[in-house]
Amino acid sequence: MGHMIAAIRQRAPRDPFVVFLISAGAIFALYWAVAGRKETIEVPLSVQRSLDDDYSLMTGHQPDARARQKLVDDYVGNELLFREAVQRGMHMTDKTTKQRLIDRVRFMISGAPPEPSEDSS
Repeated sequence: MGHMIAAIRQRAPRDPFVVFLISAGAIFALYWAVAGRKETIEVPLSVQRSLDDDYSLMTGHQPDARARQKLVDDYVGNELLFREAVQRGMHMTDKTTKQRLIDRVRFMISGAPPEPSEDSS
C-alpha cells in the first residue's frame, strides 16, 4: 500500500483530487470495517421456552408459529434497544435504573432473607 501511495504522489504530488481520493478511500475502508461487523443476537432455547410460558400464562394457550416468531422478534428488538441504551451509558444517568441495579446486586450479595418462622422469640 505504501508503494502505491508513493507512486501516486510522484505522478501528482499536489493534486487535490488525488488527496481527496486517498482520503475518501481511507474513510470508506474504515467505515466498511466498523459497519461490516454485524452483531448476532442469539435467543437460547431456555429464553424461547420462557417466552412461550409467559404467552401461555397471559393468553391461556400455547403460541402458534406466527405468535412464537413475533415473541422472538420482539425479544430481539428489545435486546437491541437495551444494548443501545447501555452503549449510550443511559444505565449510569437514569436514577431509577441505577437504583434498581444497585438493589439487585445488594440482594445477590446478601442472599435471600431467611424464611419467617412461627417462633416469636
